[in-house]
Amino acid sequence: MLPRQPLLLAFAALAGFPAVVFAHPGHESGHGLYDSVLHPLSGLDHLLAIVVISLLAVQIGGRAVWAGPMAYLVALATGTFAAAGGLAFGGVEAVAAASLLVAGAVLLSGRGGSAALFALLPCIGFVHGVAHTAALGTQAVFSDGLWGMLIGSTLLCVATAGAGMMFSRFGQTNLLSYVCRAAGTVATIAAVLLLVA
Repeated sequence: MLPRQPLLLAFAALAGFPAVVFAHPGHESGHGLYDSVLHPLSGLDHLLAIVVISLLAVQIGGRAVWAGPMAYLVALATGTFAAAGGLAFGGVEAVAAASLLVAGAVLLSGRGGSAALFALLPCIGFVHGVAHTAALGTQAVFSDGLWGMLIGSTLLCVATAGAGMMFSRFGQTNLLSYVCRAAGTVATIAAVLLLVA
């Protein structure tokens, strides 16, 4: 049995500082390549979405370990271009938070191993791509914005899926299960805070 103190600290941090879950702080000034690479890492909803997607892919296993994050990234780019081309809908941040809530709850439940859930991954990517465009602006997408966002998202997908695979390969399934539950819990709480904020 793993200790619950780190999980309780995560609860306290998210509950005590709800501003940290807002998706896009600090993007008002620059939209160069550097800012765009950091964009998926600085908004907690996007960061958690990528981590949860990658861990869900690890739970599914097999080819999904890499195909899941790739499907997410392709859908992220597609959503970004669709939004830059004029696709818009109200409450995109709420829809992104709702997608994070669903993915976090599935990861938390430990039932993420179903290949049927694979269809969830590109849907989340598409919504987050639209949200990225809303945050970065259409002009940033056609400059360095898209490439930076994809670089940052890809690096995070590779790091998370790679860590998950290492846990599995070296027989650390209890640790992987704990990390999945912790990430699912934090993602679910963050999504709820985003939805009520």
